[in-house]
Amino acid sequence: MSVLKVHVSYKCSAQCDHCHLQAGKYESPAINLEMAKNTILKLKEKNNLELVILLGGEPGLFPVLTHKIAEFAAGLGCQTRIETNASWANNKEAAVKFLKPMVKIGCEIMLSVDAFHAKFIKIENNAIAIRALDELEGRYVMEIPYLVSENSANSLDMQTNKLIVELEERLGRVPFAKNIYKGAVYFKGRAASKLAGLVQKGRGVPKEKCAVVPWWLNGAQNTFDLLSIDPFGNVTKECGIAIGNVYKNEIENIISNYDPGTHPIISVLIEKGPIGLAAEACAMGYVLKEDYADKCHLCQELREVLRVKYPEILTPENLYGNL
Repeated sequence: MSVLKVHVSYKCSAQCDHCHLQAGKYESPAINLEMAKNTILKLKEKNNLELVILLGGEPGLFPVLTHKIAEFAAGLGCQTRIETNASWANNKEAAVKFLKPMVKIGCEIMLSVDAFHAKFIKIENNAIAIRALDELEGRYVMEIPYLVSENSANSLDMQTNKLIVELEERLGRVPFAKNIYKGAVYFKGRAASKLAGLVQKGRGVPKEKCAVVPWWLNGAQNTFDLLSIDPFGNVTKECGIAIGNVYKNEIENIISNYDPGTHPIISVLIEKGPIGLAAEACAMGYVLKEDYADKCHLCQELREVLRVKYPEILTPENLYGNL
């Protein structure tokens, strides 16, 4: 399935430690509507685009824009999904107002439930959103990220499990989600600096190759089955490695000119994995550690050093540093 993830903005109503994008409570521009629509249209024509996912940051901070992009994609025959923390669901009226136009076009809603979001978003917001979706007969799925796993004794993971139980108690039943996605955090973005130290001891230096991005089933680095676009025009595979920018080049040209075998970062990840970037980063002052939380953690740290050399490729800026 050909998928485009549209980052409506990196601004968010939360600032979670596990965020792989370092989205947060800071000012960040929203995506240009015409640019988003043009990208979707061209990918539909040139790449048989099938699914458009709107996320952030928090797309609910820009409801009109989010609705317009989703409606345009649906009008082209694409499936649509919104990934959200439900911060907009403070009461039934607000939830219905946000959800009704999305349900009308068949958009699927992905709700996040976890200890990381709980610092910023009440679990009742999720309950309100689910009740509204039930009333509107809308489709929804749930994403439940764990620091390690749902069976670990880690305090964060135990809190996540308690939140799930609390949500069920508030609803009076188990959520009737189409799918519930459970999995461990990938230690990139803010998670690399905020959470990796909690689990990295004893894990060693990862040597795996990265021919497929680990967070998406069809995210092969040498295909266009997974792409993302952000407010700055960057076209990536969701990990802060650009293959082009639609403000500098047409999306169809980016696709036709992309060669993973010559891309200075992706070619190395495919052939050697993140460790393949180490020599270049170490020559610029980086010192390898004994342990990393996962290969994304290693890759993130190496790319933060290499970014001064490849500023137009290792972008957007907010995925690097400590926000």
